[in-house]
Amino acid sequence: MKKLLITLIFGFFWANYTYAEKQKISFCFDPWPPVHSLDASGKPIGLFIDLVEVMFVNHLGMEVEYIQLPWKRCQSYVELGTVDFMITTKTSDRTKYSTASGQSVYDMYNSVYTYKGNKRLASINEIRKPKDIADKDLTVVTYLGNGWYKKNFSEFKINTTYLNNIKPAIQFLATKRADLYIGGDIVANYQIKQNKLQDKIIKTPVGFDPYLMKIMVSNKSNYIKQLPKINAEIAKFLVSDEYAKIISQYSLTAEK
Repeated sequence: MKKLLITLIFGFFWANYTYAEKQKISFCFDPWPPVHSLDASGKPIGLFIDLVEVMFVNHLGMEVEYIQLPWKRCQSYVELGTVDFMITTKTSDRTKYSTASGQSVYDMYNSVYTYKGNKRLASINEIRKPKDIADKDLTVVTYLGNGWYKKNFSEFKINTTYLNNIKPAIQFLATKRADLYIGGDIVANYQIKQNKLQDKIIKTPVGFDPYLMKIMVSNKSNYIKQLPKINAEIAKFLVSDEYAKIISQYSLTAEK
């Protein structure tokens, strides 16, 4: 009887342990390749998906539920606690309903690109602030939704061409109709590789303040108490070879 009781107790705890292990943590994201999106079969793919898989699935032993929605709805779901976390920049509005990880999981620099063979490359590499672009009388192409560019460069008299989205802006630069393209590096790298323009466009060493992309956990999530554990995992992961290998896959020189 005693042996049976021990077996039943062990079985009870094992069942609860197994159940806890299978609990899902939900991650909401919008279509934003190659950061995150769904492929033709509906499978989540992209840099942040890769990072989440390693941190939460491989290292923390969690199961992740991936939810793709329009970005405003993602933020609303995190605020309501319907979704556990998102990965984005920390803002005063977002901190009202979610708590950011201690470190960013990716720093997305607003990098400067130019066309290969630009005779002003040496001068371009000397750029340190937005005013330098105006002083050097360089022309820029970017896309209409680049709010960061408008906020930081509109006060200067820079000859800027705004196109509908990133793809035509990158193609515009490749045909040498502007000196520079300025925008998030990972997305620009993706468009350059997708359009096979690696032999026509180069990424310069010039970069402006990055977007610090952090894990933002809903304050209503059951996992908010596990944020210290998540932070510890992020700290270890960021200095690992595994992290460096994943990031390198999204560089301009990496294989597609």
